[in-house]
Amino acid sequence: MEKRPSGHRKVDYVGSAKKDLLKLPSDVLQDFASALDSVCEGDMPSNVSRMQGNLRDVFEIKSDEDGDTYRAMFTLIIQGKAYVLHAFQKKSKTGRETPKHDLDLIRKRLKTVRGQHATR
Repeated sequence: MEKRPSGHRKVDYVGSAKKDLLKLPSDVLQDFASALDSVCEGDMPSNVSRMQGNLRDVFEIKSDEDGDTYRAMFTLIIQGKAYVLHAFQKKSKTGRETPKHDLDLIRKRLKTVRGQHATR
């Protein structure tokens, strides 16, 4: 039985993040689902790291398959609930930096999530 993050009650998706995540290879999807489950239970798996600077509230899950690198970015606004902001295949073969257009999208979606919780 394939483990999918889409049914997890402690995970929400912003924008097209769920659709983008489901397009990734099944092994990558399982890695991300397992990491999100662990995070929602209070653990921090080894493939999860915190972003730097003004995105320090965002965490990154990394998964490699067949020489390709995939990333899913999420934030924790309420204890135990993850909001997936973006999922994508890292295309650059050099450097570790996340491309600017992906960072801009992550910032925009993080602002959306923060705005939703500020009004509650």
